[in-house]
Amino acid sequence: MVNRDGFVHFAKIYFEYFADRVKYWITINEPTLVLEIYYERAQYPPSRCSPLLGHCANGNSDVEPLIVVHNMLLGYAKAAKLYRQRFKASIAAKLYCHPNRKKNIKMI
Repeated sequence: MVNRDGFVHFAKIYFEYFADRVKYWITINEPTLVLEIYYERAQYPPSRCSPLLGHCANGNSDVEPLIVVHNMLLGYAKAAKLYRQRFKASIAAKLYCHPNRKKNIKMI
C-alpha cells in the first residue's frame, strides 16, 4: 500500500493533468472495502488478519483496520489541502460511514 506522501504525490499528478476538466473528485472510493478485503479477510496482500479467522498467520483485525483508515483519512486531508492551495478551488468533503455489520451499528 502507498503511504500518505505517496498518495499526495499520486493525487498531485492527477490534479495537474485533469483539474481543468474534472469537476468532482473521489479521492478514496470505498475505503471500507479495502479494509475488509486486505485486513479482515486477507484476500490480497498484505494478507493480514487475526489468526482466529483461520486463514492468516499474523495480524490484528481489531487494530490494523483502524490504523489504515486513520492514514487513509490523513492522506485524503493532505490531498484536499494541496488541491485547495494549488488550484484555488473549493472542496466539499463528504464523509459517510455506513455500518455493514450489527457490531458496527453499536459504535455509531
